[in-house]
Amino acid sequence: MSTEFDIKLTESDMYAFNMYHAYTSMQGLLPVILGIAVLAISIFSGNFEGQQSRYLYMLIGIVFLVYVPFSLRIRAKRVIHMDPVLSKTIHYNICDEGVVVTAESGESATLEWQYVYKAISTKKLILIFSSRVNAYIIPKCQVEDKIPEIYEIVKANVAEYRFKLK
Repeated sequence: MSTEFDIKLTESDMYAFNMYHAYTSMQGLLPVILGIAVLAISIFSGNFEGQQSRYLYMLIGIVFLVYVPFSLRIRAKRVIHMDPVLSKTIHYNICDEGVVVTAESGESATLEWQYVYKAISTKKLILIFSSRVNAYIIPKCQVEDKIPEIYEIVKANVAEYRFKLK
């Protein structure tokens, strides 16, 4: 069993991956928790402190909440434009041996199923992780007709606890 398709990653795809990666770990959730806590302090502090410190708390809370998404957007833009492989079309062959990825330059890499860290899907992406931080990014909008085949092949070859495709 095998399926092949071509992908052209966009800034939006890379941003969606970065956001998923950032906000599914405690390291990514910490700025959100801190931002909400600081905003709550600024709102409920009442007259205990001066107005200037109240505004300062609000500003700090907003910075906590806005900085991570903003920096991830900039990083996604930079990666897509600077990386010679990701800025071009990538050919995927998902088969019983693993995931074979070929760049336009002819470079090829194979991720055998036994080395797949996990396979998950988000609203916009299918992610096949080769490690905790690296993944093959497959935008669902570019492979709508191939999604059932991809899921079937991955499910047949990846251990159940590593398979989180919906």
